[in-house]
Amino acid sequence: MRDSRMADTGSANNSPSFSIQQRNLSTLFESSSSSSSSNSSSSNNSSTSSSSRSSSSSNNNGRGSSYFSSTCRSIFVVLVVILVAVVVVVVIVVVVVAAAAAVVVVVVVIAVVVMVVVVIVEVVIVIVVVVVHVVVIVVAVVVVVIVVVVVVVVVVVVVVVVVVVAAAAAAAAAVVVVVAAASAALSMRTPRARAIAVEVIVSVVTKECHLW
Repeated sequence: MRDSRMADTGSANNSPSFSIQQRNLSTLFESSSSSSSSNSSSSNNSSTSSSSRSSSSSNNNGRGSSYFSSTCRSIFVVLVVILVAVVVVVVIVVVVVAAAAAVVVVVVVIAVVVMVVVVIVEVVIVIVVVVVHVVVIVVAVVVVVIVVVVVVVVVVVVVVVVVVVAAAAAAAAAVVVVVAAASAALSMRTPRARAIAVEVIVSVVTKECHLW
């Protein structure tokens, strides 16, 4: 019985339908193995691509952070340079303005000092001129007063001398007249004539005394 089955199996294996089934099975096995291998390769490729994407993203992230930090550093450096330039310009402007203000103050002080000196000199000149004029006027007035006093004194002395001389001359003339009249009266012969002559002489002398 067993031998007959084995004979049947061998005959069946030698049949063309069995060979076709065996070929189909091998083809199916190959296709399944190729699909599994393709699946494994695709999974490997996907894992590789995901790892490469993650590495590239990490690289990109690292690159982006480094680029951002370098950009911030450059902006900070530029801002520092601008700030330093602004500070230097402000300091230069302040120094220039202070120097200009100092020059203006010095010029103003010099001008004020010159004006004060000029005013003092003018005041001194005016004072000297006024003093000189006053001295000249005082001297002229004193000279005029002295001259006037001298002239008045001289005139008074001359007038007094003339009056005294005239009075002396008149007195001398009166004395001469009185003496002549007295001598003439005394030379008259009659007492009546002598009395008249004496009365005339007394009246003349009395008038002269009243005049003096």
